Amino acid sequence: MNLKIFTFVCFFMGIANVCAAEGELITQPITLHVESPGNLENQIGWTKAQLITNLTLTGDLNGTDINYLRCMAGRTSSNVGIGGNLYYLDLSGANIVEGGKEYFNWNGRYDRTTDNSVGDYMFHQCTLVSVKLPKSTKYIGSNAFSGCKNLEEVDIPDGVELIDGLAFYDCGKLSSITIPNSVTTLEGMAFGFCI
Repeated sequence: MNLKIFTFVCFFMGIANVCAAEGELITQPITLHVESPGNLENQIGWTKAQLITNLTLTGDLNGTDINYLRCMAGRTSSNVGIGGNLYYLDLSGANIVEGGKEYFNWNGRYDRTTDNSVGDYMFHQCTLVSVKLPKSTKYIGSNAFSGCKNLEEVDIPDGVELIDGLAFYDCGKLSSITIPNSVTTLEGMAFGFCI
């Protein structure tokens, strides 16, 4: 078997010697600090991004970064399905910040990031199985995870105050979720058509 060693620049990305056979999925957990908002794509590169299944991010993420994560998890900003393989996403040490381009622009919607919010349609119909949201999250938007057919587990941090309607709609495999005491508003059908 011809192994291709994907060596990310260690001092730049904090990742060392991730190995996989050429074209095979990278199943080892990858941890990456995003140096500046909007820079995730430059730090990973598209060839490697298509192979990563388990990613932990720290640093500030804007709409450009969220759009890139959507692509890694199987959906473009215009909601076209593509071959993404990102299943496990840990954003607990990251912050979502305002700025960058829209992460979702489908059917007349143009959604952009706002500070400390998992916005409307942010991960709509993505391939994600498990997600840990940023500890700084205050709001989970409408349809943020709707249609994520593989989503089994979501870690919602203490500090989230509002979960909007349809946020987890049609996530039929969702089996583990804890709603923290900080949530004061849970809008209609937030968990509609879940188990």
